[in-house]
Amino acid sequence: MKGKPDVSVTDETLSFEQRAWSYYPLSLTKEQQLNPYLFLEAFFGKYNLPQYREHLYDWLEYGLSVKPAGEFMEAEDLLTVNENLQKLFDAAWFIFQRTSAKPSLRNDVKEEKVLFSLSANLSSAEREAIPVSMYQLDSGLQGKQSALISSIVSIIIHKINSVKAIVYLGAAPLNKLYLLVLTDNEEQRQSQGLAGMIEDSCRETANVVALVHHSSALFTGLKRGNRFMNTALTRSPAYLSGDLL
Repeated sequence: MKGKPDVSVTDETLSFEQRAWSYYPLSLTKEQQLNPYLFLEAFFGKYNLPQYREHLYDWLEYGLSVKPAGEFMEAEDLLTVNENLQKLFDAAWFIFQRTSAKPSLRNDVKEEKVLFSLSANLSSAEREAIPVSMYQLDSGLQGKQSALISSIVSIIIHKINSVKAIVYLGAAPLNKLYLLVLTDNEEQRQSQGLAGMIEDSCRETANVVALVHHSSALFTGLKRGNRFMNTALTRSPAYLSGDLL
């Protein structure tokens, strides 16, 4: 990587970091800890970027489904992608700590290593006291957001002529807009490829997350009591072709 900052260190410096950092990742090999860029080069050894995106798309979809992911995904893929992502976070932490003007350090440097955990230095009582909250998608459409959705719909139906319906599922923190996009049942392209095409096309307009299915999947899901499809049906469609009326 030309122009990247030099974040490699010596064994002596590594030993100091293990004692001084507030959180110290242990998932990487020693060579990767000494130079975290080595892991970045290995990260794409088994999967390329489109394949990682496909796995994350599957996780998102199955997370909103009533069926366990194990029915659709190989255990090896689940474990490998999960492990690689954890290591990616750890490598990013090494790079941040070594390039930041204010790295996260322990108040009192002790000799033992600290596992990389956001609550590693907290007691059980302190962990229980931390409020944990989940968010729900905000499905309301008001003013500017309604106009924004209209613009997004125009982009999508212009880009993919097989689209039969677009359902605005709601917005999440960081202004992510979630859409269910239903295509003609004869559409041959893979849903993940279409989702990526939609998200890339809308990128300059909004941060869109598209869940793409054939139209028949909606009716099949309703018959089978699929929670995701039933929830989607409670939302007002942003676009509906005459074929589905």
